[in-house]
Amino acid sequence: MNLPMLATSPWEMDRAKVPSGGGSTWEIPDLDEGVKAVKSLEGIILHWLSLRSYWQSGLDEGDGASPPDCWSSDGHIGTGDPGGECLTCPMNAWGSAAKGDGKACKEKRILFLLQPNAYLPLLVQVPTMSIRPLNQYMLRLASAGIMYHSVVSGLTLEKSQQRGGGLTYSKMVFKKIRALSDVELAAVKDLAAQFKAAQPARSMDEALNDA
Repeated sequence: MNLPMLATSPWEMDRAKVPSGGGSTWEIPDLDEGVKAVKSLEGIILHWLSLRSYWQSGLDEGDGASPPDCWSSDGHIGTGDPGGECLTCPMNAWGSAAKGDGKACKEKRILFLLQPNAYLPLLVQVPTMSIRPLNQYMLRLASAGIMYHSVVSGLTLEKSQQRGGGLTYSKMVFKKIRALSDVELAAVKDLAAQFKAAQPARSMDEALNDA
């Protein structure tokens, strides 16, 4: 199975965002209806990226269009100011945000989710508060000797709240739906390899601003 293009950028593909305010429904692009609301997403995680971005002025004070002062395309090494190791950076510490108990450095994951009957994946943005559930899901699969792209995964949303009665938000919940057949897995491995080799097609500052 071959990808039907990628002369265009993967960042231009349809994407699903976690709603604000504790909503439990995804809104995803739809060919017939424009946008449709769904309670759950199911598909194969072909690939994922870890992105970080930091604006010295803060997200609330910045214009929202300027490139970040520091960014990372792998979640480990930052480029810019302050730059360096992300794990030990003070901007990566909980409570470093100008408001609340969050992080000053914006961290997220991007999942490339291939849904049933689709030829191209949907980009699913995993915000900071849902990274831990994603990591736990991935670790459980790895502990069982299961590759994340060898199963159909289910993604749902549940309402949650920050400690001390803070901000209400939507947290992602991950579960394994089923294992792929040998035939499905062979096709997915080939597709994932093609997809990884085809990106990125845009600069990282553009990807971080759009993601």
